[in-house]
Amino acid sequence: MPQKQQEQRKEHDQHLDHPAADTGEPKPTAQDHSVQIYFFSGNPYVYALYDNLLSLLRVRGHAKGYRISTLLVIYPSLPDSLLADPQAAFAYIAKDVHQQIWAHERARHSPSPTHTLLVGHSFGAYIANLLLPHLTPVPIASIYLFPFLSEPSWRGKLQLALADQAYRRTPLLGSALHGVTSRLFDWVLRFISSPFKRQSLGAGTDPEILRAILRVAACERAEIGGKGPGLSHVDMHGERHGSMPYLVYTEGDEWSPRYVWEAWPEERRVDMSHVPHAFPCHEAHDEEVCETVLQIVGKVVGGHAGKEALTDTRARL
Repeated sequence: MPQKQQEQRKEHDQHLDHPAADTGEPKPTAQDHSVQIYFFSGNPYVYALYDNLLSLLRVRGHAKGYRISTLLVIYPSLPDSLLADPQAAFAYIAKDVHQQIWAHERARHSPSPTHTLLVGHSFGAYIANLLLPHLTPVPIASIYLFPFLSEPSWRGKLQLALADQAYRRTPLLGSALHGVTSRLFDWVLRFISSPFKRQSLGAGTDPEILRAILRVAACERAEIGGKGPGLSHVDMHGERHGSMPYLVYTEGDEWSPRYVWEAWPEERRVDMSHVPHAFPCHEAHDEEVCETVLQIVGKVVGGHAGKEALTDTRARL
């Protein structure tokens, strides 16, 4: 694993499982629900963009009576040898993430949470879904935020094709062009991000991190991009294993075609069509996504929030 990724993992591990007294948050009561959220980011591997959302979930969860702990999983860099077998590549990522979760559980100093949820954004939803059958106990629910689960629209296909070509050709054209590609990627990311989020991006994207992003994009194109409207690869890992999958979607998302959310049970899907797929680039969208996730947490943890909780969220936002 590149040094920069190791530093990212260490940095994110440091703020896990802080007791409420350490953060100035309300102290838990006997009626509180303890909730562990394992969060799966999208690709690219720009983890800092998710810090604000995870902080909001912990702080606002406490205010609603949920003692929320979060772990943002860190994806391993794929070796070139796995590019020929995208299915094996994703299994490699899922195995590494499983080890992270297992290590986190073993190192836990506080009592085990009463509820565990998986939350995945974009490509992270696909990895969370792969992992579901292998977690014990099975998470009570999984929340897929604007997921990339099957064949995208033509805009998504074009982006994947460009990323695939960028990965395959930069080694042939030399490291100098690779550096130019990294700077171009940084410019685009900063262009679409708010000033607040730009501050968290650091000095720039390491070329090796960009290579990791492009490797995953090449595998996404081959593995996920070929999956059609059947969606058996999505729902069979949820209800079959006793974990309810919830879908948060935006109409017109190039990564989540209409047939994905139309096939989802209405009581377990939330329309946030004013929020873009790349919501982590803007803190205002973090606020809205946080409220929606907490509404779903209330539905699955509180026991009797029902369909109304999701409907209220959609109406308010």
